[in-house]
Amino acid sequence: MAARMAARALALLVLACALSLGEGEAPVLKSHYRIGAVHAADNSEQVVHRYNETARFLTRVAGSLFDPPITFSIVPVITPGAIMVDKQSVEEGLLDFALVPPFIGACNAVEGVMTPMAVVHSGPDDNLVRIGTTIFTSASNRDIDTVRDIRNKRIASVHHASVSDFLPAASLLASMGIHATQDNEKVTLYWDKTADLVESVLRGENDVGFLGTDFLQSYLSKDGAIPITGFKFLDAGSASERPAQPATPAEAAIGEGIPEYFFMAANSAHWKVQKAVADALLRIGASDDAAIDGGYQSFRPAPDLFHVTRLLEQFNLSKHSLTPGASACANVWDISESVSCPEKWRPKSPLSLGKIDFFSSSPFKSPSCTEKGISTCSGLYCLCSPCLPDPSTRLLAEGGEGTCAKMGTCGSMATQQAEERRYVAEFRYMESMQAPNCSWTLELQGGKVLSGKGINHPGKHASAHPASTPAGAHAPAGGAAVAPAEAGDAAEAPREGLLWNLEWPSCHMVVSTVARGRHVLEILSGGRQIEDSPLIFEVVARDCSPLGRRLVASDAGECVCDRWSVPVGSGCSPLEVMVPVVLVCGGLVLWLLVSVYVEGRVSRADRAWIVHEADVKFCPQSLLAQGSQGVVLLAEYKGTEVAVKASLGGDPSTLMSMVPEG
Repeated sequence: MAARMAARALALLVLACALSLGEGEAPVLKSHYRIGAVHAADNSEQVVHRYNETARFLTRVAGSLFDPPITFSIVPVITPGAIMVDKQSVEEGLLDFALVPPFIGACNAVEGVMTPMAVVHSGPDDNLVRIGTTIFTSASNRDIDTVRDIRNKRIASVHHASVSDFLPAASLLASMGIHATQDNEKVTLYWDKTADLVESVLRGENDVGFLGTDFLQSYLSKDGAIPITGFKFLDAGSASERPAQPATPAEAAIGEGIPEYFFMAANSAHWKVQKAVADALLRIGASDDAAIDGGYQSFRPAPDLFHVTRLLEQFNLSKHSLTPGASACANVWDISESVSCPEKWRPKSPLSLGKIDFFSSSPFKSPSCTEKGISTCSGLYCLCSPCLPDPSTRLLAEGGEGTCAKMGTCGSMATQQAEERRYVAEFRYMESMQAPNCSWTLELQGGKVLSGKGINHPGKHASAHPASTPAGAHAPAGGAAVAPAEAGDAAEAPREGLLWNLEWPSCHMVVSTVARGRHVLEILSGGRQIEDSPLIFEVVARDCSPLGRRLVASDAGECVCDRWSVPVGSGCSPLEVMVPVVLVCGGLVLWLLVSVYVEGRVSRADRAWIVHEADVKFCPQSLLAQGSQGVVLLAEYKGTEVAVKASLGGDPSTLMSMVPEG
């Protein structure tokens, strides 16, 4: 009864908000409504499969209340670390409802993009209802009983993009002298694989874990999960005393966080549909197919907007405004830039770069920090640690780790550009204060000198890839200098894995040559040689063995057969095998040709001795002679007079009948 009353009150609130925020025409009823299921890590097929039964439930229960009936479907919305559901997509009617993580839901609520209708409840009971960040270790760990014991232990925590869980953990660790974003030897940050975080603690790879109770609740509800009795929960408020017994997750949670997944409604959705959907969601029970496939127990009424706003303000993630829709929610960049880094270090850009891809069939996969080796991160290539060194200048080569050292080998290349068939290396020179105007000269081992200019990039938070490499610029044989593309030139797509950090002003250079050997590369900025220049640019023979046996690199970088083999299909065959095969095949072909020729000659000779009766014409009075052995007649055969003899074995009267009278 209380749930129904809450749902009615919520419906009235939604209606009031819709009327107050409306800009003219009232929402109209549609025949089909799209529910965006927001996930950062699951692929599209998994998202659709997980919530498809929920959409079918709404179609059966809520959709049947309308005439004609309305339908609902799930649309996977991929938001790699993003904070907001795209407001324009909602306003244009591409999304009518959404299932979103807690922080995204709260931000959409305070900024007036969507209205919370219900909250997913995942646990089988109320043991983890209080949402917050919990501290846990394995129940078998005898070394950790209080928060004080974790000071010199290995710690696992969620990444700073999970702000409502990370900030309480970071604050507690900071009070103990541990910097969550810098002490990479002590703290391992997990971007999205929270199950790995839990199991790393329970297996002893880490000693203690920080995780939101909603994530922990989701883990405990999965098949094969370690039961809650395998956990020991630490009370953050009892750092100086050993508790009599381990606290429950709800009691040990640091502060009160944001509730679980929100089911949100766009303001453009008709209020009758919103009410029908809210009533239907609250009727879903743990035994329904929708709950079983979705991995949740039920839906509960959503908290009011003032409660959500207060929670965001508690974490300094929102500033409330009395004007509807004017409250601002912190975005990923604000959160990343708010991370405190030590001297000569700067915050790294978060992984969520570029535009959110809505309705994508190939969702963005964010790598786990454990897969990237958080304890050994260096340079710009590990996106798990939010801090990185900030020297005044930096020179890097594509695929390299760290910076290029003066007179060191930097850019050892053994691959060729498919179109130009030449060896190519890419460099990026960065400066903290201004965009460098860079150029390069390459002195080949034989003494020839090549040169080229770079492409400037001003440095901003807009892209995870370098400026496009022009594909239309070519150079003379023996070397190449790739210049900026002219109008109309095709741009080469960024290579996979080229994760240049574009926070700094930088200059992108492409160096290419077909000459193998160790060459001297000089990099100049503003006409002056940079600190790390010159360096060694090495072009080595391409390794063609992965492509097949007997393949070697040509001078142009192509994989060709060696001198003792010949190309056969996509591979190479040795001459000692191919020569006998060719000789045998050639002999067979020659024998066949000779046989056909001889047979033809014999056939033509035989045809010369065969006389057809129709070709013989007898003349009148053609009897030339007659005797005891037969008769001889005069005839014409193909224009020539001939004598035709009829022997006694034949019937002379038959032959005579062929002679014309006269």
